[in-house]
Amino acid sequence: MATIRSCVRKMTGYVPGGSAKDPRTIKLNQNENRYPPSPQVAEAIQSAMMQLNRYPDSASLSLRRAAAEMYGVTVEEVMATNGSDEMLLLFFRCCCSPGDEAVGFYPGYTYYATLAAMNDVRYRLIELTDEFRLPKRLNPGDAKLVFLANPHAPTGTLFPEGDVRRLIESIPDGLVVIDEAYADFSGATVIPLLRDYPNLAVVRTFSKGYALAGLRVGLGFARKEILEQFEKVRDFYNLDRLAQAGAEAALRDREWLRKTTAKVIASRERTAEGIARLGFKVYASASNFIFFRSSGDVEAERIFASLLRRNIMVRHFRDRKVSDCLRVSVGTDDDMDAFLDGLARAKEEAD
Repeated sequence: MATIRSCVRKMTGYVPGGSAKDPRTIKLNQNENRYPPSPQVAEAIQSAMMQLNRYPDSASLSLRRAAAEMYGVTVEEVMATNGSDEMLLLFFRCCCSPGDEAVGFYPGYTYYATLAAMNDVRYRLIELTDEFRLPKRLNPGDAKLVFLANPHAPTGTLFPEGDVRRLIESIPDGLVVIDEAYADFSGATVIPLLRDYPNLAVVRTFSKGYALAGLRVGLGFARKEILEQFEKVRDFYNLDRLAQAGAEAALRDREWLRKTTAKVIASRERTAEGIARLGFKVYASASNFIFFRSSGDVEAERIFASLLRRNIMVRHFRDRKVSDCLRVSVGTDDDMDAFLDGLARAKEEAD
């Protein structure tokens, strides 16, 4: 153990959502897209397989060109990474020294704290309001990095552009990272704000809207001068040939993305109404999941266990402030019908 860094020995690793062992399980706990990716993805991957004897393009140039065209930026303002996780790690590797401070929001995505711990960076939380909005007083201090998921995780809250601008302007000497993992379901993005703010970066993933969680591709957007520094430490073959081909095909099939996200959004709204009719407090969501509050910690635990007995997996948050909350990913209409039926029965049992 002598060679293991002390910060690694002290930290707790990130624990992903549980996996289903029973094939009959309706898995609604990891915010996966239950619809298949564009058929063009499989075609592109099949074609790329004939070149697996060759190294992939280290710069992922073709994919980055497609992303630049899609989001209205230059190729130099896009980086392609092995999932958005790699991009998030690069922020710590490039922007923070041991002992520096990064800031996030509570409740929020806990992987930011994990990345901070593994890089010996102090991680401080700013509490959201009771309705999961940004507080009036942000106080980021001397943080080198500030992370905000928008739409937010785990609540689904969409912060308006004015709030994002206020956050960026509150920390002129640090980098503000807006994590847009779920933005395809919101119709909103702050990528155009890169023109106004040199201290803004935006992270995107193909895991949600594009239904490519198994392919592990992410995108990072920032000013050219920032990404030039990131290039120095990025793994030089970070995306294999199949991932690059599949992600580019997904980007170019915009109609498939539109149709798939429209299905998810329609199911989300219908399911949210159904949850509310059962007496739960439902928070407005701009993502592919719904966050709702039960009458208390005990009821939330009982509902979670009751759904699990019915082979329906959702997420129960046992942390303070949200220990009485549950989150359900939006699946197909059949998935959500089964969930609403199970939720009604679970509530009867809990009561």
